[in-house]
Amino acid sequence: MANTRPNKNIPSEQENPLFHDTWKLLKNYRDAVWNLELAVQQVRSTFEIEFGSSIEEFLDSIYLAGADIGGTRLEDYAKSIERSNKMLTLLTSAVDILRNKHKMITGEVSYDGVLGGKTGYTDNSRQTLVTCAERNGMRLVCVVFREETPNQFTDTMELFDYGFNNFQIMNIAENEKKYQLETSGFLHTGNDIFGSSRPILSIDSKSRVIVPNTITFDDLESTIDYNVSDGNRIAQIRYSYHDAYVGNAYLELAADNTAAYEFDTNLDTANVSVERVEDTPQETDPAQDNTIFINVKTVLICILAIAAALILTFVLRALAVNSNNAKRRQNRVKRKQRRRERLRSEMDDFDF
Repeated sequence: MANTRPNKNIPSEQENPLFHDTWKLLKNYRDAVWNLELAVQQVRSTFEIEFGSSIEEFLDSIYLAGADIGGTRLEDYAKSIERSNKMLTLLTSAVDILRNKHKMITGEVSYDGVLGGKTGYTDNSRQTLVTCAERNGMRLVCVVFREETPNQFTDTMELFDYGFNNFQIMNIAENEKKYQLETSGFLHTGNDIFGSSRPILSIDSKSRVIVPNTITFDDLESTIDYNVSDGNRIAQIRYSYHDAYVGNAYLELAADNTAAYEFDTNLDTANVSVERVEDTPQETDPAQDNTIFINVKTVLICILAIAAALILTFVLRALAVNSNNAKRRQNRVKRKQRRRERLRSEMDDFDF
């Protein structure tokens, strides 16, 4: 929002010595404070080593005794610490002003749901204000400039009221009906290894759109982009209303379903794709159906079945071999017995 009300009573940066370089202050604040605190500590340590007492206690005793320390090293120590402490106080006060100047944050101007914000000022932009507020899960950011105090705060509250009263937040996963997973082809989706029925593809459950209260989710226009390579995300859906962007969502692969396959010999093609469901059927572009999902549960079942068949084959073969060996042993025993019987018979017939 812009406001062009001039105020010639406000001095410029060159006329007012209180203006300062805010960016330089914030950029060097921590380093400056650390150096000043370190300098004070070094002075204190040096004094304690030299005089065996803290500088505050020593100076108190000197003042009580009425002694004059002018022109001595004690005076240099005291002034050094005093200058450093004054500079620390000045820096801290300047940063506190920056932190607390936003009246909607300090509570001087009350508004429910304010999360944070920042004030600003330049000759061209005049009073500027950035504020973030949240109600009922909907977070809005308001930016106003070319304002004069206190209008930046009142205009911000009016804009927030308009946004919260006339817009709503919708969960995309709970309302999206136009996109669904189509499984077709030699490979198709199924349960994961733990028997879960979670879809292999799903819309990010945290995605939201902010739309006017007067429309429904079906009034939104959407486009899908497959050129996404971000972890488990394979596509992005962008939503708009009258060509105005209102939010987006990602189609995500289930983390526990990303590596498995399942055979289906009753189908002719081999593709798994996410397609938009329209009132009239449309042909699918084969070039986009290039994602294959493999079901771990089915793979393990097949592997176990093959392993069981192999083990059974080995067992049957071993039994057959052992049976043949047993018959051979029996035949050898019988032949040996017959030879022994012939020898006994021959020996009985021999006359000594």
